[in-house]
Parts: sequence; structure tokens; C-alpha cells
Amino acid sequence: MDSLKRLTQQHIEYEPEWETSFNLLIKLQKSISSLIEWCSSDSQVFTECFRHLINSIGELETSDEQFKFKYEKVKFNSTTYEIIEYSVLRQEVSIHAPLTRLLAALFAQQAGNRVAIEKKMLGLIEPSLRALCLVYQTNNGFWKRNGFSLLSQVYFYSNIKCRFEMFDRDVLCLQMGLSQMDPNEFLINLLCRFGLYPFLIE
Repeated sequence: MDSLKRLTQQHIEYEPEWETSFNLLIKLQKSISSLIEWCSSDSQVFTECFRHLINSIGELETSDEQFKFKYEKVKFNSTTYEIIEYSVLRQEVSIHAPLTRLLAALFAQQAGNRVAIEKKMLGLIEPSLRALCLVYQTNNGFWKRNGFSLLSQVYFYSNIKCRFEMFDRDVLCLQMGLSQMDPNEFLINLLCRFGLYPFLIE
């Protein structure tokens, strides 16, 4: 939704429309909270909803170019780790990640409703990792040519109106990943997404 690509040669000519997606999120927040509460009220309902959500996310990897993840191997301290080859600075990215945020919210509610996650955790945390990376790059001046629409999105991302369903859920999603992944692999992926891995191996 509302994906962007970093401009490097000239400033954006027309500000893209961005308010609709945020207005939709604001209107749906109470419904999302009610949905999470309902899913957590019964173990069978929770299991079915959790699996359905995992399958829906899996379908994105076959239908959406942004989520056809290309995995590669990197080596650090004689150990090989798997990462997703992607650059927020050079490829399309979106600040919206509703399905993986919902998954993280359900995961946090699964006390007594344990469901095995059979998909690669790397792919499940990737949308949140990209969104966080986009926000931090924007705040540090890497996206100056993309205009006020991006600045507005970044502002509302951590604003009290949307923060709970955006920034807080993304942090929760990374916590979900860290709890299920090898800590070193998680850290290597974090460093790679923020462009810091090359400095680590120099």
C-alpha cells in the first residue's frame, strides 16, 4: 500500500495521496483490537485464525513483487547466516504492514494457545523491518527529495493516533522474530537492513 521509491536525482513533482490509508487505519483500530480479543478467547478459533493469517501472508510471497523474497547466505565469524537481499534505499518500500502487525499482535496473545510457525521467520519480520528502516532513514535526511507526503506518513507512524497499530506493532513483530530465531541471525539481518553489515566485516 502506498509504496515509495527513494528519489536521488530530482525532487518529487507531485505529492502522492497518502491520507486515505491512515484514515482507514484510524477507523479500523477498534475493530482490530476487538478481532484480536475475539481470536484469543478460544483456543480453536485462535489456531484457525492464526493459520489463516499465516497462509494469507504466504500468498503475498507469490503474488506481490515486493514480497518475493530473495534469500542469500552471508558469513560472519566462520558461521553462515541467511538474510533477505533487499535495500530500502534502492527498492520500493511501504510504511504499511497490516498483516504481519496483526500476526505479531496475535502471537503476543497466544499464552495457552501455542501454534507452530512453519514459515520462515525472516519473511514474517521483513515488512516491519523495512518500515522501521524507512522511518529512521527519513528522520536522518536520506529521503529529502520525496516531499512532504513521506514526512507526513513518518509523523503519523509514531503519532499517538496511529502509533499503537504501527510503530508499537513493528517493535512487537521484531520481538516475535527474536524469540523464534537464532539471535545472531536476527542481529545480522538487522544490520544488513540498516546498511551496517559492511562496516561490521571491515
